[in-house]
Amino acid sequence: MRIFCVVGARRSVGKTSLVEELVKQLSRKGVKVSTVKHASKSIDISDKDTYRHLNSGAQATLAVSPTGSAIFLRENDLEMLIRRHLPKNGMILIEGFRRSKFPKIIVAAKSRDLEIEGLSGPILAVVCRSEEVREEAERMFPASFICNFQEVDKLAEKIINEAITSEIVKLGKANCKLCGYESCLEYAKAIIYGLDEPGKCALNLRVKVKIDDVNMKLKPYVESALGKMLQGFLSSLKGFNFNFENIVVEIKREKRDL
Repeated sequence: MRIFCVVGARRSVGKTSLVEELVKQLSRKGVKVSTVKHASKSIDISDKDTYRHLNSGAQATLAVSPTGSAIFLRENDLEMLIRRHLPKNGMILIEGFRRSKFPKIIVAAKSRDLEIEGLSGPILAVVCRSEEVREEAERMFPASFICNFQEVDKLAEKIINEAITSEIVKLGKANCKLCGYESCLEYAKAIIYGLDEPGKCALNLRVKVKIDDVNMKLKPYVESALGKMLQGFLSSLKGFNFNFENIVVEIKREKRDL
């Protein structure tokens, strides 16, 4: 997973400060970073002409200034917005959204901040403001990375490694080189560092062939070519689901009487 949520039990525990420092550390290491901020209140542009555009019924309004730009949308579905509007590579840090499925980095100033109502998803790390809180965090989250605010550099390394490892799993670890990289590791690094786009893996369609209950061993190139060929033929059929998870094709030889 290349997306991580920085969460806290309450306001003013240091979520924004941690996101700022993580962005700096990741950028220094060469990682391209995008961020998302949860706003508990509506974004107030009611006194601006931009609001008049939205209020008239526009589905999206792009505001452009000499120093930057902003897109105002009507949607508020986090995952959909990320898919549509943020880069497909690099890393994404989200401040808030404790109920999302993404791995969490908890910020805790006091021991009571370690218990967050409605928290979902795996706890990757806990960043503590005191040694007392750190000891409590180590007890509560023995499998998580525990650090303080002076160790954000180590946390940055942790999430880079976590993201690369997750990306390698998606790529299948075949090291077939058909993507143009020497290994799945090198391609995964290129995606996470924002140097290349996902989608080049030749084995994103996994194909298994069984003849009379005997599994046939396919080389990566053959597996890739067969998968693309079958998808190409079948995609012309009415009702073909381009978002399929599984396709089963059975070839059966008809027995003939002598």
